[in-house]
Amino acid sequence: MSFFRTLEELSLNAWPATKITHYDGWVLRFSNGFTRRANSVNVLCPSRLAIPTKVDWCEDQYTFAELPTVFKIFPDELTQDLTEELDQRGYETEGEAHVMTLDLPDSYPSNLEITISPFLSEQWYSDAVGFNRVVPEHQVELRNIVERIQPICGFSTLYHGKDTVAVGLAVVERDWVGLFDIVVSPEHRRKGFGRQIVQGMMHWGKENGANHCYLQAFHENSAAIALYQSLGFESQYRYHYRSKPLHKRN
Repeated sequence: MSFFRTLEELSLNAWPATKITHYDGWVLRFSNGFTRRANSVNVLCPSRLAIPTKVDWCEDQYTFAELPTVFKIFPDELTQDLTEELDQRGYETEGEAHVMTLDLPDSYPSNLEITISPFLSEQWYSDAVGFNRVVPEHQVELRNIVERIQPICGFSTLYHGKDTVAVGLAVVERDWVGLFDIVVSPEHRRKGFGRQIVQGMMHWGKENGANHCYLQAFHENSAAIALYQSLGFESQYRYHYRSKPLHKRN
């Protein structure tokens, strides 16, 4: 398995969809529309069936679920024929993201006011909903996803005095720690708290057996990318999504 496919496999485990369907080497993920990661087709293995036939079938599945059809496109030969088919069907490109990695350092700042628990708490959930501005119809799906995580996970909260200023999710599997949904409260941004929570999550990953770290950052989020680069992260590859709006059945 190539390096980037290992990371993609880890990220699938770290952010599990509510429902999944396997189809000729493709994985269809469904979570009632909450995040593209959990509501898209992932190409994991070479196809035996014709690509147009498979795309037709995927479109039927997402239409039945009343969701737009979304494909996650990786930078390798497995998605070349799929990309050409999606071009012909008028799929739009969106959500370009960098996957960045870092070999974990051995030392970290000692003054981090961070709490990391292996268990989901109502306070972490409430803060994550509020800071990420998760709309009411998707809040149940956020809980469903994080409660389904099987690898070791750390629900991370950074404090400044008595105030919660940032939250994030760290997941350890196979010598790697993945960092997800890192968000600083709107009133505490641009004060260095993003750097602190990332460092705290990296430290926790190291203490729980990881030697490497990965995360995903949207291309347009230049501030986050600059932060991660200043910590030593390097971009390994990019992916993007191809989407087609939902067409209601007659």
